[in-house]
Amino acid sequence: MVEVRPHLAAVLVALALIVVRASPIAAQASLSVRAGVGSFTGGDFSGTPPGPTVGGAYHIPLDDLTEATLGIDYSRYGENGFVGATTQVDYAASVLRRLRPKSPEVLGGVRMGYSTRSLSIVDEPARTDGYLVGPTLSLRAAPTALGGASLDLSVDVLYHAYEELTMYASREYGTDQDGFRAVVRLGLLIPVPFLTDPDEEASPGGW
Repeated sequence: MVEVRPHLAAVLVALALIVVRASPIAAQASLSVRAGVGSFTGGDFSGTPPGPTVGGAYHIPLDDLTEATLGIDYSRYGENGFVGATTQVDYAASVLRRLRPKSPEVLGGVRMGYSTRSLSIVDEPARTDGYLVGPTLSLRAAPTALGGASLDLSVDVLYHAYEELTMYASREYGTDQDGFRAVVRLGLLIPVPFLTDPDEEASPGGW
């Protein structure tokens, strides 16, 4: 399994910000709040019940058809045998391309990032870190008259890989996990023109 360190999240954010600064802004940035449900599949996650997920993201236009997002999601899963309730936090970046520019828009792309899970094994606390990567598809309605906000329905199919559990301040050999997770979310996108630099609007691509 690929080794993942906690500083990967900071590296992803830094890389995303570099891309944003180096790319022309051709449309309006927006913030989204979203909620949905996620479910794991595969032998390593056998028996893990589906659970709710909530989060938010910053959407950055790169050109008329492409946007990048930086987001954070919180998920929770119920008990599964000796495994207690699990909480999961994902820090992810996405690049999306408009496959159908007309309303309702269809966007497709890829999501990748860092994930951390906290749980208990027979009442003993444990945690693990890992990464996620996979395709994402979004159906976005036309902006409404109420502040230009729009609804976004998205589906992700993500591959998650986690290191061995950390318990008693040490790694527990053989407890690494990997598998796929499907996530369905409904979100509200809110335009945020104050986050767009006027100089960039006047001179695309400028620093």
